[in-house]
Amino acid sequence: MRHAVRSARVTVGLRRSGEHLEVSVRDDGRGGARLPEEARGGGFGLVGLTERVTALGGHVEARPRREVPGWEVLALLPIEGGSAAPRSAARPIRT
Repeated sequence: MRHAVRSARVTVGLRRSGEHLEVSVRDDGRGGARLPEEARGGGFGLVGLTERVTALGGHVEARPRREVPGWEVLALLPIEGGSAAPRSAARPIRT
């Protein structure tokens, strides 16, 4: 909710897909090409999130939602014990 500016709802989804975990976070706030000033903090934000997910062999996307207002962050992570997908093999999550 911290980054979901002017949102009434934030949904988090988890789903196992083969040997990967699909994680989605969606809000119904203002969409746009750039996060509003109120949503930016002093941390590393999406850059840090992307670095952490990539280090685990996963893939992350953050973008305005396509059909409704708001933002979505989608991540695909290998499940421990499964074969970690190389970065080139990571695929975007279908929404």
